[in-house]
Amino acid sequence: MLSTTLFAAPQAVIFDFGGVLTKEPNREAVISFLRHSFHLSAEEFEKVNLEKKAAIKAGKTDEEFWLGFAKQKEIVLSENWHQEFQAVMKEAFGINPEMFALIDELKANQVRVGLLSNIDERLAKLLRGWGLYKPFEPCLLSYELGIEKPDPRIYELLLKNLKLPGKEVVFIDDLIENVQSAKEKGIHAILFESTEQIRNELCRQQLLPEESSMSNQITLDSYELGVEPYVANTAAEVSGLFKEWIDKTLSLVAKKATILEIGSGFGRDARYIESKGYSVERTDATKGFIELLEKQGVPARHFNVLTHDFTAFYDLIYANAVFLHFTQAELETVLEKIAASLSDNGLLAFSVKPGIGEEWTSVKIGHPRYFCYWQKEPLSALLQSKGFDLVDIFEDETFLRLIAKKR
Repeated sequence: MLSTTLFAAPQAVIFDFGGVLTKEPNREAVISFLRHSFHLSAEEFEKVNLEKKAAIKAGKTDEEFWLGFAKQKEIVLSENWHQEFQAVMKEAFGINPEMFALIDELKANQVRVGLLSNIDERLAKLLRGWGLYKPFEPCLLSYELGIEKPDPRIYELLLKNLKLPGKEVVFIDDLIENVQSAKEKGIHAILFESTEQIRNELCRQQLLPEESSMSNQITLDSYELGVEPYVANTAAEVSGLFKEWIDKTLSLVAKKATILEIGSGFGRDARYIESKGYSVERTDATKGFIELLEKQGVPARHFNVLTHDFTAFYDLIYANAVFLHFTQAELETVLEKIAASLSDNGLLAFSVKPGIGEEWTSVKIGHPRYFCYWQKEPLSALLQSKGFDLVDIFEDETFLRLIAKKR
């Protein structure tokens, strides 16, 4: 642990689950998936869902009911329906990846991490099946204990299990009555408000180092785990408006231009650029992609534009589907670094997602990735403020693809 003071730092951090490790659940995503799977109107779904609730009370799982319903109605489901159903259920549960990243940090700092959750057996089986209980020791669930928070006895069981006094335990819950009951047992209990608030409090307790946003690190960790699904679910060839964007970019630089690709992935874009007679320096912040490129027999180096410095000047820096994972502040920093690393009149070609706000999603690779959405006008203004002139923009419903020139 990080503490070097004369006072003992807490030895364990215990989390509630729902409302602390989860965000707002998305029931509509499950309903939409099921209605599509079984061709049900809204009215038909509500009727069948009542049957499902009765089946669950009788001991069936959600999946067992829907598979039985499909058999009864002679509905043929897709071969991957089980995986798709589990994925949409997990996504709809609203897991907070930033909180799980915080838990990983605590464990890396040798802090004991546990769970104390009011939950029924049905939901607990789902969470256990998704591996969401693995980080916790102890993992104390109300349906197994026969007691629920805020009953004082459950905190007595917690302390007995931990073999620690209350003053050496931090407990985090989103309900004030649970927090107050824990405090009465001498536990340092915190009412959950936000991930940032909890991180700050744990830093104050010297359980975590002071750090900035973890969004990029979580996303990189997800890519490390999701190299194979990313390759499988990404177009293998350059085509359409995407191809037009690259072709226009290449038409603006000489064949001998020095080109750096940030985020080479599995190598598709670099292969296409090289097929046009150019040379490309491949890089990626995900080591799994570096290893994949090396297996293809092409050189590539590990490079994270957020944390690493440029070591050369380039005529073109190309970054497809990379900057969309940066916060606005991070993108501002990156644009400044790139402007300083481009030759006079050098070009920057990059893409982001169109829209407003930010989002976490596990779609495509099955692991959480952060996305920041942009609109043309504020993005153009940002480029101007960082020393770039917008040359061209290629826009469709999925991407804003830009070409900018250093002034």
